Amino acid sequence: MEKIERILKCQRKRQGFSLCEAEEATKISIRYLRAIEDGDFNAIPGGQFYLKGFLKIYSNFLHLDGDAVVKYYEDSLSEHLVSYEEKKALRMAAVSKKKNGFFHSIYNSLTSFMQL
Repeated sequence: MEKIERILKCQRKRQGFSLCEAEEATKISIRYLRAIEDGDFNAIPGGQFYLKGFLKIYSNFLHLDGDAVVKYYEDSLSEHLVSYEEKKALRMAAVSKKKNGFFHSIYNSLTSFMQL
């Protein structure tokens, strides 16, 4: 999945707009437009609510379907969260296996000691 920031930046450049022109047309601060194009979504105040609004407005300015761009962003976010959760589950399984291996070796040592 191509990153949304790359799509928007390429579309703006393809159409020959500067960030200043985009700021004037959308009324979105140039620093937020730059943050969006850099993929620095945490720099947008108001969290997801404002980010999605900015994405929609900016996309519409670039003659893209704003709703589709927001959906694309949400899908990529969901994909990222799923992979994060999968990685977390694998780490937990590995830790559990190590703990079980540790306790199993202690149990074997104790049972061997008790047989003496």
